Amino acid sequence: MPNTVLIAQPYIPKYRVPFFKGLIASLARAGLRLEIAVSRTHSPNADASSGIPAWRIRDQLSDFTGGRAHYRSQLLRRCEDPDVAMVIVEQAAKYLDVLPLLMRRKHPVGIWGHGGSYRNTRRLSARIRLEMSRRCDQFFVYTPAGRHFLVDHGVAAERVTVVHNTIDTAALDRELRGVEAADLVRFRAEHGLVKGRTALYLGRVDAAKDIDFLLESAASAEAIRPGFTLLVGGQGDRSSTVTNAQLSGLPVRHLGRLDDHSKALAMAATMELTALSRSTFTGALSPCGCPPIPRPRSMDGTPQPCSAALNSRVCRGHAGTQAHYTECPRW
Repeated sequence: MPNTVLIAQPYIPKYRVPFFKGLIASLARAGLRLEIAVSRTHSPNADASSGIPAWRIRDQLSDFTGGRAHYRSQLLRRCEDPDVAMVIVEQAAKYLDVLPLLMRRKHPVGIWGHGGSYRNTRRLSARIRLEMSRRCDQFFVYTPAGRHFLVDHGVAAERVTVVHNTIDTAALDRELRGVEAADLVRFRAEHGLVKGRTALYLGRVDAAKDIDFLLESAASAEAIRPGFTLLVGGQGDRSSTVTNAQLSGLPVRHLGRLDDHSKALAMAATMELTALSRSTFTGALSPCGCPPIPRPRSMDGTPQPCSAALNSRVCRGHAGTQAHYTECPRW
């Protein structure tokens, strides 16, 4: 009898471990089990210590193309097994195995992702993502805004579930409340930060995050508000770009990968950010402390207000097991 929910991801990010642990417990109550297939060579949390049942699958096409295209034949073979009840894959055109998976229809197929595209929807990759979204049995989208995009583009409303980006904001709120004033003063002095003119980007530092746009935004913000500084918390294949930008004099500070306490300290340093404008900056905290807002581009690639691109906001007054996604009342 099918009893396995199979999720395919490049790797297991640390922030998502609590979500997966909760999902394991929920599935167990329904008589189901979770299994995660990771394709990235270095997946630091895909081990026994994380408590997440993960296994490595080969992706030779990714090795050959430098990550620009993927084909996971092992995943397709695993999906043929009779114990698989559902498979959930990422919403990305570069995964060439997803359309064959959707066409075979051995069992329900779910898609997990942003739903909307912050680039031109006429691009081939965006059209492929939309086709994947329309063909899948259920779409697990990060935000209500992503859900609205999918429904507006032909996906049945009952086939879209908002999962709120899987961030445990209660733990983050506890860390924030534990930040000492003296530590915050030292942190600001160490990085040369001006109170009220500091913003924070948290996330992977790789090509998918449009790091060049992020750095351009930091320079633009500094021109509007002299003394502005962007903190970059995260690591990835574009980390050297951020470090070099800092060395060249751009108003950025690369903090690297942050533990929970360091993340809270960096966030606390940005709580009093003076609003530049809603369409100026990506990844900035709002005056109430709501963290990362995705790159504010409209569907045709033009700038748009951040309020139309909400993603993974958390407000001290709205902390819980899910992120705060509605317009913050103190914005």
